[in-house]
Amino acid sequence: MSFLLIVTICLIVPCVAQAQTNPFVSPSIPTSSSTSSSPASFDYSETEPLIPARRLDRDSLVYSSYELGLQYEGWVVVSSVIDPEGQVVKVIIDNSSGNIILEEAARELALNAKFAPAMLYGRAVRSSVNQQQYRFNFNDGVQGLSPFYRSANSRALSAYGEGDWERFQQSLEALANMQRRNFMEEAHFSMLVGLSLERQGDRQGALRQYQQAIDWNIEQLSEERAVVAYQHAFSLLVESENYPGAVSLANRIPPTLAPLPQLQYTIELSEQLRQHIAGQVYLENQLVLDEEGRSSLELWRQTFDLSLTEGTLDAYELWCSGRYMRYTFTANTSTSIPRNWGDCTLRLEGKPGARVSVWQSSG
Repeated sequence: MSFLLIVTICLIVPCVAQAQTNPFVSPSIPTSSSTSSSPASFDYSETEPLIPARRLDRDSLVYSSYELGLQYEGWVVVSSVIDPEGQVVKVIIDNSSGNIILEEAARELALNAKFAPAMLYGRAVRSSVNQQQYRFNFNDGVQGLSPFYRSANSRALSAYGEGDWERFQQSLEALANMQRRNFMEEAHFSMLVGLSLERQGDRQGALRQYQQAIDWNIEQLSEERAVVAYQHAFSLLVESENYPGAVSLANRIPPTLAPLPQLQYTIELSEQLRQHIAGQVYLENQLVLDEEGRSSLELWRQTFDLSLTEGTLDAYELWCSGRYMRYTFTANTSTSIPRNWGDCTLRLEGKPGARVSVWQSSG
């Protein structure tokens, strides 16, 4: 019935008129024969119209805490909006090791960064650069485990391997009371806390700790410990049916670890999940806005529908490598994204605790 109604409406009022008022429709693109081709029929892959914004002032985002006058080590992940002049006009903290001082330092550094703007069909456009990790350390991350920390860490791992949970918890408490001096010690501690929480049945807490270990500095863990962090985090994501998250995690496995036999199953399963996702007609995600009234989602499809199930949703933003857009939320919003906008992250803003269903489709 609804299909017949849509057909009837389109016969009375040409549907192309709706597309002309849609802000997501790209302009017509001149071809070599000086004629115009609509975005729906234009082969974007042959022309590569998008050149993402790129940073100009430095290649590395590793900073010396000593030179900046900071007394802490840690990391901060930010995303930035870049205007057509290459200036950073907005910065959002996506994740961090938890130090507010470092978060503000990263925000200031990100705001002062210099970029060449994104170019879309030869024209500079407002765009975004997502998931930039700023790292602050004293010794460029080369400092190893202190003797006391190494001893306590070894006792905890030995107890875990033997299944002596009481001794494992005692060793973990001893580690918690020690001052962790660098990335390596933080990474080891996060992984051990993850093992403890997973055994207690707190899968979400364990997943956060494994991801923390990866974010702190996974390449400085021993191969055995790094494999454990990736394997456990990947398994928890698969068990919770967060297949896109599992694929994204597998994509982060460093080249130095990818050839390891212990990770081959993870990599192979990740590829199977990628194909499974590609074959699905719809992808559904349930998002809950955090205490700041925000939530985000990496998009895997060109079309998505938003449905508010609880609370208040004020606006949503598209942070794409080829465009940045902000929109006021209206009920049952459906949005289509041109393919030439590149990779996109959806960001929601509203009242804390609001629940939103996101349905992604191929359009």
